[in-house]
Amino acid sequence: MGWFVATLLLSSVCFSAEEDTGLTLHGVTDEAEEARPYYWGIGLVNTYPGLASEDIIDRVVEPALNVLAPGFGGLDTFGDLRDEHLFLPPQITLGKVFGKHWAVGGHLGYSEGTVRNDKEQRSILFLLPFHLDLQVKRLAWYGGVDIDYYPFGRPELREYQGLLDRVKEAKFRVGATGSLTYSGYNAKIQTGLLPLGSLIKFELRDRWRLMGLCPNVGFDLPLGPRDMLSATTGYTLFNNQKQDFEGWNVTVNWRHFFSSFGKKKSKTGPLPTP
Repeated sequence: MGWFVATLLLSSVCFSAEEDTGLTLHGVTDEAEEARPYYWGIGLVNTYPGLASEDIIDRVVEPALNVLAPGFGGLDTFGDLRDEHLFLPPQITLGKVFGKHWAVGGHLGYSEGTVRNDKEQRSILFLLPFHLDLQVKRLAWYGGVDIDYYPFGRPELREYQGLLDRVKEAKFRVGATGSLTYSGYNAKIQTGLLPLGSLIKFELRDRWRLMGLCPNVGFDLPLGPRDMLSATTGYTLFNNQKQDFEGWNVTVNWRHFFSSFGKKKSKTGPLPTP
């Protein structure tokens, strides 16, 4: 989370000093807000998927291991990371606003993580040490289209005086996100009795291509003439593997607005020669 805040602050400073042909006098720019309809941004998505396939670990695997090797304890899972609010895949966004009430954009992100359990405990089988090495890796590429509607209009992008001034201009919005997700799962398992070595050794691998829909609500907080902070919460529905992937999410995005993708044209003619 620290790198995200640092990047946001650094980017704000850089863009405030970027090339700009408009003059700023007493907090008012000569470039109209409508002249900057495009935006790009970076953000974090805090996800809470169901991960129902991991329930068997709590219900069956852990009790069996503790019978075989009393005191073996529990196993770390991705559900533990979720419950500690540590599912935080980053994403980038690009989009365009249409008038005061609509915005359409796209997003792209990637997440990857590994949970490993490498444990040893004396077993009831001739008191030999029981060893388990379980390594699970999950990964996901995702991208999609975002549609936002502002029933009370979008926040005005201008100079503000302090946090309270910005909060007063924050605007509520509703929207939906359609996404495509490519998700993967790799599990490597080795178990046995020491010093006999690994008696069981195998690997599991699976891949899914999923379509998702996420109705959401949120608000946008203006930061200045070109920047805005967006917060969104929603529930993602999938066409497959629903018990594992569906769930709530909270997204925070920083957006920077700009005029066009091409070179900015000067609004003034050549300077007169003396």
